[in-house]
Amino acid sequence: IPSPTVEPTATSSPTPAMGTISVMVFEDLDGDGQRDLEEPALSGARLELLDEEGEVVESHVTEDGDEPHTFMVAPGDYTVAETAPEGYVSVSPDRSTATVISGDQVDVSFAEQPQPSSTPTETTEPSATTASPTVTGEAGGATPTPTDVPSPPFDMDGGLWTSLYGVSGILVAVLALVLPLGLYLWRSHR
Repeated sequence: IPSPTVEPTATSSPTPAMGTISVMVFEDLDGDGQRDLEEPALSGARLELLDEEGEVVESHVTEDGDEPHTFMVAPGDYTVAETAPEGYVSVSPDRSTATVISGDQVDVSFAEQPQPSSTPTETTEPSATTASPTVTGEAGGATPTPTDVPSPPFDMDGGLWTSLYGVSGILVAVLALVLPLGLYLWRSHR
């Protein structure tokens, strides 16, 4: 009687459960790097999820009401890189690392503040450089032009000596006078 042959059956190993990286980009109104209740989510921030080799796995641009964005990932080590939206500067680092364990969620946040405006403000105090009252421009209009004001021959705080010789020059001059006097007194008392 022939004996039956047993065929080996393939066993499947369980696939590890996915994890999530939840990313929030917000306007940090008080500049403390922590999200408070009144601090809104920001749109226009670019997020890139990088794997252990630094390769971009997924990218996303935040939108209005995008609270927070979730990346579904296999367990492992990741880096989330963020680029601030137009008109904002980062209060927090622009990269954050995340180690995801099967079935877990890792929260990452990026804090941004509005970029300071570069609008010049008018000053009422005089400065070393002043503008002449008016100069006729090409179009016939009055155009102020900056004019350098020369510094006085001495500075107001230290007087003529400080500006002409500087502190080191004064020390050399004092030593030049004191040394011969000291040498004379030393020799005369021997």
